[in-house]
Formats: sequence, C-alpha cells, structure tokens
Amino acid sequence: MKRIILLLALLYFALTIRAQNEERPLVSGPKNSVNVDLLGNATLIGISYERIIKISRNSFLAGKVGVGYGKELLLDYFDTLATEFPVYISLPHQITFNIGKNRNFIEAGAGGTIIIGNASPHYVPYLTAGYRFQPLYAGNIKLRIFGNFLPLNHKNYRNIFFVPFGMNLGLCF
Repeated sequence: MKRIILLLALLYFALTIRAQNEERPLVSGPKNSVNVDLLGNATLIGISYERIIKISRNSFLAGKVGVGYGKELLLDYFDTLATEFPVYISLPHQITFNIGKNRNFIEAGAGGTIIIGNASPHYVPYLTAGYRFQPLYAGNIKLRIFGNFLPLNHKNYRNIFFVPFGMNLGLCF
C-alpha cells in the first residue's frame, strides 16, 4: 500500500511540475546603451547613446543620438588643388522600430545627421534597416548591423563621406 501511495504522489508531482520558459521578455532587460559607431550615418567613427522604449513583448522603439567624426570624400585626388581636405563633426540621430524574439531583432526606421564644419550639405536625412542582437541583461554587449538609404537626390552629397552600411557595438546598462 505504501508503494502505491508513493507512486501516486510521484505521478501527481511529475504532472504538476512545469519547465521554466527560457524565453525572457525584454521588459526586464537593459534599456540604455553607450555605443561605438563604425561607418554609416555620414560618419567614419562616433559614439552614441541609445534608449529603448518597450511597446510589447516582442517589439520596442529605440532612439539614438550621438556625435561623430567625418572627412570629405575626394574621388579625384590628382585633379584638385586642395592641400587640406575638410573634416567635420556629425551629430547623428535616429529612431527605429524593432521586432523579434529573445535577443534577435529586425529593425527599420528613419534618422538624419547634422553636419558641422566646412562640408555641404549641412543635414543628411536617411532611412535605416538592419539586424540587432540585444542582450537580456545589463553589462553585456549589444551588436547592431545596419544599412542606410538616402531617400533624396544624393548627387548633392559629393563631399560627404556617406557609407550606406555600418555597425554599432554597445555596452548595455
């Protein structure tokens, strides 16, 4: 009789125990990050701050502002009389909508870069799309690979070094 009661008790506990769900929502994850930006956004290199605003379990908005360094693009080096090529400070900013699961997200959004210095034009708007690896815990590294697309006539950007792709590495907190 003891064996039957023990067997029924074990069977009852086995049926009521549930495994933990490994998928963690981003709600408890880090909402801020400081990033190193490589290429893209009309900069060669820069730093930026990003803030995440949760929308639902699998989507969020990300807003980013930063400062970067750029240099004039010169396609015909030997045909010019210039001895110095202008460098400029850039102030990129953007907002993206991200959708995905766990730590992997696809993003799309819009942004722009304010150009400060002897370069023309002084504002470059763009659309952006990319992939984001967003960590679940603070203190981890975030990776973002993206492409930028100029919606306007880009012939006027002749002396802006605009690379249509870029990468961000960030520390989340």
